Amino acid sequence: MKTNVLSVKKKATYNPKILDFAAKFWYITATIGQWIFGYYIISVYYTSTFSGDFEKWNKVLPKGYITGDWKGNLIVGIHVVLAAIIVIGGPLQIIPLVRTRFKTFHRWLGRTYVFTAILISIAGLIMVWTRGTVGDTIQHINISIQSVYIVVFAILTIKFAREKQFAKHRMWALRLFMVCSGVWFFRVGLMAWLVIHQAPVGFDPETFSGPFLSILSTFAYSIPISLILLEMYFYAQKKQNQVISYITSSIIFVFTLIMALGIFTAIISIAIWSLLAWNHTHGGVPSHHILNKKDLPEISNWWGGILLPLLAWFVGFRIQKRENLIDSNLPKKVIYGFLGGLLIGILIATLFTFDFNEILGYLLPSILLIALFYPMYRAECLLSFVLGMTLTFGAVLPTAIGTILCLIGFIIFGLIRPAVVYLLSFLKGLV
Repeated sequence: MKTNVLSVKKKATYNPKILDFAAKFWYITATIGQWIFGYYIISVYYTSTFSGDFEKWNKVLPKGYITGDWKGNLIVGIHVVLAAIIVIGGPLQIIPLVRTRFKTFHRWLGRTYVFTAILISIAGLIMVWTRGTVGDTIQHINISIQSVYIVVFAILTIKFAREKQFAKHRMWALRLFMVCSGVWFFRVGLMAWLVIHQAPVGFDPETFSGPFLSILSTFAYSIPISLILLEMYFYAQKKQNQVISYITSSIIFVFTLIMALGIFTAIISIAIWSLLAWNHTHGGVPSHHILNKKDLPEISNWWGGILLPLLAWFVGFRIQKRENLIDSNLPKKVIYGFLGGLLIGILIATLFTFDFNEILGYLLPSILLIALFYPMYRAECLLSFVLGMTLTFGAVLPTAIGTILCLIGFIIFGLIRPAVVYLLSFLKGLV
């Protein structure tokens, strides 16, 4: 009898909120990233496929299209065209509202998702071992193991759904979602690595092989970290132990924040490279002279394709470290700082475009005055300031100007402002 009482008390003290929140935080972050990846797939592969420009595949997928090999090209086409169903439809299946309110849609999307997953995994397996794709044998083996996971998990997902064992169905469906997302996790990890090192460290970019890619492919495909995190989540749910719940939630938070930094960098990367691609096909990518003087060197906007993703990664890392974020809610001061910097950047670009140089001359003293009351040197202010001016000036010159303004702002807010406050307090004391 005492054992039962103790057991009840133990469960009564357990609070699943932190674990549930960690899972939701991961899901929201992953969904945003996967849907961005879905947009990338549609914009690159769908447009080229349906317009008949199959050669475009080779720009992002080496040996994706081989002239005369219609069977192989068909397999690649099936693989990349159906991939959008996986990355867009997968997150929809997890939403409780979809499962409870739109049951017919959930069932048919689930059937489509499972069938597509099996088809893509088989097509991917054929591509790896018959098309001579980039990567070494270890990567090919890891991808093959992932394909086996997908087929097995998909069959078990269907099995338990047909048997109406929905608890087990949910668990295997989540496992299927994790292993199907391996390619996306691989890309996020690769982007984070390149941003951190600013060079292809640990692998050869031409052969796309090396120790780093072997390790990354192992933990993305054959021993997926995402699946390990999911099993930890299941275990914590089952044990209902507060310590285990806190440890699991902390690990999920850490990996989610790393993933969020990679996604944030990817958003900026897609935006700047889309702008550069548009410029390239509409008269060429512009260049800008330093200080708008033709006798000074000019800087091409192409450099922004490298600079902006790096700046975005730095800002995301800096905000996370400064604010010690443990959830997905940004503090209002970060949001206000971002919007303020964006407004000033757009204002400067607009005044320059319409040749309002006189008003532009008054704007700089106004910015310095703002620095006396607000810490405009913060990272979010710099990034948004640069983004606001990128369309007009590119990214390099606004970054240089913004960095100088941040240094001045730091001096004003950190040194001059305290001196002014002290002086006013001293004079007030005399009165």
